[in-house]
Amino acid sequence: MSPSTVSGREEDKQALAFIVGRVLQQERPDIRQVSLPHALGAINNAGLARDYKQMFEDYQSTGIFSRQILGEIGDAVNARYVIQLNLASFNQGSRGRFSLLGYRLFQTKHADIRMFIQIWDTSTGSIAWEGVEELIVAEETSSEKVINFTTVVEASARNLIKLLPQSETDSSQLSQATPAQ
Repeated sequence: MSPSTVSGREEDKQALAFIVGRVLQQERPDIRQVSLPHALGAINNAGLARDYKQMFEDYQSTGIFSRQILGEIGDAVNARYVIQLNLASFNQGSRGRFSLLGYRLFQTKHADIRMFIQIWDTSTGSIAWEGVEELIVAEETSSEKVINFTTVVEASARNLIKLLPQSETDSSQLSQATPAQ
């Protein structure tokens, strides 16, 4: 998986890939998955780090991965398909619902996420599948418990993974990778 995020959430991209990868393994054990650390190591061992970084820089301005570099990465990680994850937005907060003498007794905790996934075919350089998920989670509570990033990403990932093709030829090998900074 190759995650990218909105400005200000750059540190969340590897957590995003890890969480989505874990949910993918739980929901679709039929899909062989190359872990993020293994994929990054294979890309680096193949001498593709600079090309990998350039591919993501080009993607930022064009929305296209270079077919040649994508193919080399697919060979390096031994995967026909790679997932491009994009965390378009994530917000969380709370609102007081009932106060008494200056104390909030009940409040609404909320979090929202917009996540976009593309599955790229490393042999053709084309997009094999894509999907977007927008999710809002809200909960009335009297505790200080928050709705955290992991919980919202897991729910969003499950919704997207349910939409993946069931055909073995369409989704037999997926790789995790993350863009270089």
